[in-house]
Amino acid sequence: MEKRAGVVVVFLLVLFLLPLMPAQPVNLQIVINNDAEYTNSRDVVLKVSATNADSCRYKNAGEDWSSWEKWVFVPGVPQTKGKDWMLSAGDGAKQVYFQCKDEDEQLSQVVSDTIVLDTAPPSGLSILINNGDEYATAQEVTLTLSASGASDCRYKNEDEEWGSWENYVAERLWNLSAGDGLKSVSYQCKDLAENYAETSDTITLDTTMPIIGIFLVDNDADYTNSVGVTLNVIASNVTECRYNENEWTAWEDYVTEKPWVLSSGDGLKTVYCQCRNVAGVESGIVNDSITLDSTPPENLSIRINHNADYATKKSVVLNLNAESASECQQRNENDAWTGFEAYGTRRLWNLSDGNGLKNVSYQCVDPAGNPSVVVYDLILLDNNAIPPAPVITEPVSGVIQNTPPLEISVAGTAEPEREVWVYVNLVLVNKTVADEYGIFSLNLTLNEETNVITAKALNYNGMSESSNEVVVFVTPQQPTTRNVSLYFGWNFFTLPIEPIDKRPGIVMSGLEYDRVVRYNPSKEKFERYTEKMLESMQTLKELRAGYAYYVFVTDRDYRYPDAINLVITGPLPQYQLPPKITLVYGWNSFGIPEESYLAKDIRSALENVSTVGGQAKYADLTGKYEKIARYSKADERFETYDPNPGGLREFDTFEVGKAYWIYYNDTESITIRLR
Repeated sequence: MEKRAGVVVVFLLVLFLLPLMPAQPVNLQIVINNDAEYTNSRDVVLKVSATNADSCRYKNAGEDWSSWEKWVFVPGVPQTKGKDWMLSAGDGAKQVYFQCKDEDEQLSQVVSDTIVLDTAPPSGLSILINNGDEYATAQEVTLTLSASGASDCRYKNEDEEWGSWENYVAERLWNLSAGDGLKSVSYQCKDLAENYAETSDTITLDTTMPIIGIFLVDNDADYTNSVGVTLNVIASNVTECRYNENEWTAWEDYVTEKPWVLSSGDGLKTVYCQCRNVAGVESGIVNDSITLDSTPPENLSIRINHNADYATKKSVVLNLNAESASECQQRNENDAWTGFEAYGTRRLWNLSDGNGLKNVSYQCVDPAGNPSVVVYDLILLDNNAIPPAPVITEPVSGVIQNTPPLEISVAGTAEPEREVWVYVNLVLVNKTVADEYGIFSLNLTLNEETNVITAKALNYNGMSESSNEVVVFVTPQQPTTRNVSLYFGWNFFTLPIEPIDKRPGIVMSGLEYDRVVRYNPSKEKFERYTEKMLESMQTLKELRAGYAYYVFVTDRDYRYPDAINLVITGPLPQYQLPPKITLVYGWNSFGIPEESYLAKDIRSALENVSTVGGQAKYADLTGKYEKIARYSKADERFETYDPNPGGLREFDTFEVGKAYWIYYNDTESITIRLR
């Protein structure tokens, strides 16, 4: 029993005295910089704690322990404090050790914490705005970035605030500050240890479009006669320009005068221009046009007094014509030129003094300054002569569908300021005076179905010869039409009826052709009409029934035997004057009109022809012709009729609508009617 009581006493004594006995330090902890992963300074703060410690010590890895430092001892109660500490030198992972002991020198376990010392900022920092361009043309740019060891970066314009931190990227879009001028973008990066590095780049923002104030070709000339011109350029905020007519040139330094060669070939030329400034901002495209004209005025003609052969006074009118002319000048013989004046189709003029042959010269220039050749006209001035015969220009011979009496207007040309008498069927019906330009007009009444209108002029020396005859049929009958079959290439033909309007351009309208030709045996030359010539230059003035013509048809769709029909509109034959021709020695051409008495076998037709102007009304041409020919389009050759015994006779009949050649061998000419 005593032994058990003794044990209890000892146990109670131990329980009472145990807290008072020293214990080994426990629960040691060490945290560097609040458990940060990185630090950029060797100076750090250690947060350490321990229980039952009397003193503690510290050390860096690889170094010696520090001295023991007194610890706050409260038995069984953990104590914590901060400790300033310097890490070992050199960047890298750093480990700091912590150990304590009690009063009895009992050592605790060693604890440690690790942190990475990083004192170097991010390296290789660079920023390029738009790849290092000197200029930007838009506020939004591209930043090309580089940084080694960076974790986050931020940006700012000039004196603006920094933007938020962002993850490092190698490229990003950025908006420069507003307004043109020099711009700066700053770039700052940091690493995980909060080391900072900064750099910047600059660029000039230029968003102002260059302006081309003036762009002209040859100072805004309308025409040039040379391919070499000068481009006039006045622009602001530009350094380079380029030009284009058919394709753009390379960019070149801006100049106010640029030599330029136009493309070849006359016509309107348009040149384009575009400029840009040093930043590369391009202007709008402007253009100017000029007409290249290296061809002088053409088809000049001068006719004195409407192409009269002579004049009875020195005051005349010049009838003028020129294609593409802007200014013209005239002169008498070798006198001085008048100087260039605005082009016109007529001009009052005084011939040089004295009777005789007069020469008036005429020259023009076009708007490009190309001078024409000099042309002239001759006229005989004879103060003692009677006036030249007038020319009736209106109406033209034809049919008026009406019933007589009928009032019409008559107009024409005559020597300026001459009295003109007008006749109908040789009866004087009215008088007038031509104006200073030689133009006359008046009204008269047609009382017959067939009316032959003529005119004469007179002065103190007498009365002129009769003018041209204009035959007007006044009839209620409708005009009729006839077809003439033509083919591609040359055709030899005649008109079966007299056309109402005999002008070649009207008769041949609707036909694609090159020219119409008629042989004039009296003048021994061909007369022709072509649409490419001016009316004043045409030698074939009218197409009539009974005459023979050549025409070259250019429409290839009408190859023999596929014909194109030339439609002739005119009065019925009974309302026409009988066509007539004059046969002279040599070759003559004629046609067989509708209702011609010659439309029968050739021998009998030519034994009894109706004549004009001779004593006999009829004549026998037997023995007075050697050969007759007509053209076969099918064979593309001429067929012949030889009246001599045993002669070749490939045809023997005159046919209506056919054209013929006849070789007349009598030296005395004869005029015959064909109807």
